[in-house]
Amino acid sequence: MKLKLLIVFATLYWSNILGQVPDNKRIIICESESKQPIPYASLYFINEKIGAITDESGKIWLEESILGVAQTIEISALSHNKTNYNIDNFKNVDTLFLKSKPIDL
Repeated sequence: MKLKLLIVFATLYWSNILGQVPDNKRIIICESESKQPIPYASLYFINEKIGAITDESGKIWLEESILGVAQTIEISALSHNKTNYNIDNFKNVDTLFLKSKPIDL
């Protein structure tokens, strides 16, 4: 019985240690007026020619290695203005804002 408990606790401990992601940065994309998260916003790393999409709560986890290489990120979302951000400007920021734009029908 003690051996089984030891195995269970050891497994939980190592999965917790290995499951941590210390080199990632969480960024939330929000609407500038309402401050509400924007789901499925697109991020494009201009210099790296790669992209990513936020989740349903407007969050994305970016690797620090990407942030160290890319200089400019273009962020866009449906019914919002495309905005370019210089990486150096938001290394200490975790929320970025997009301005909404009216949709012409």
